[in-house]
Amino acid sequence: MGGRILILGLWIGGALLGVRSWVGSSLGIGPQPSNSCVNCHQGITTPLELSQRYYDWHLSVHKERGVTCDACHGGDSQARAVQEAHRGIFPSSDERSRVHGKTQVETCGACHPEVRAAYVASAHYVKLGSTGLGPFCSTCHLNMANSTVRSAADIGALCSRCHGAEGGLLPPNPQLLKNAQETLLSLSRANGVLIWADRLVEAAQEKRLDVAGEVRDLEAARRLLAEAKWEWHAFRFEPVRAKADRAFEQGTKVKDRLMQKVYPGPRL
Repeated sequence: MGGRILILGLWIGGALLGVRSWVGSSLGIGPQPSNSCVNCHQGITTPLELSQRYYDWHLSVHKERGVTCDACHGGDSQARAVQEAHRGIFPSSDERSRVHGKTQVETCGACHPEVRAAYVASAHYVKLGSTGLGPFCSTCHLNMANSTVRSAADIGALCSRCHGAEGGLLPPNPQLLKNAQETLLSLSRANGVLIWADRLVEAAQEKRLDVAGEVRDLEAARRLLAEAKWEWHAFRFEPVRAKADRAFEQGTKVKDRLMQKVYPGPRL
């Protein structure tokens, strides 16, 4: 079952991190230092799977924020010899690996503490620790975290692998699937109205309008949505949905005020 979950994590697609309101890392963007992992792996063309791993990283938010291979996999990024550079690195199937399913929570949690705190409070984490069958970070975020499950269809397909399969380890739970889909839609809706408001702020600033109050209120709504996104990882849908809906309501009020300032006058 653990292997099936890992395969599922590699299956989930969708390069959606371009939506800035969804990006929530605490890492700062900075210049890439000299790194032997990057320098070597960018020239590897075979085997194909190993070569693709580099491009998965190269197109990821981690690369944009200066997080190189050694930050997650270990090893010595300054070593010149291959054996020295790979010291302490194990295959992801090995429980000693820093990217094994059971250890991802600590590796990823080092930079994403809010997400880690929510996840370790979940039933999924309990299952992972006790039986090794629970989902882990890359189940939903792929191997470089350069994909995020965001559509209702995708989350339904993902959750149904365990909660909707006839004859599976868990009994089918259509209400759980529905709750997961609706919660994700609520998060997406709130995210959408905040992006809309962001664009209106940009338009207002181009017109040199005073929108300081709207920017302040928009930031409060954004913080509320960020909390909802972190808490989503505990998979307790009701409180997440409540926060996401509040963020949507607050964001909508700001958006409407901005519309009046940027485009005054009656509208149909």
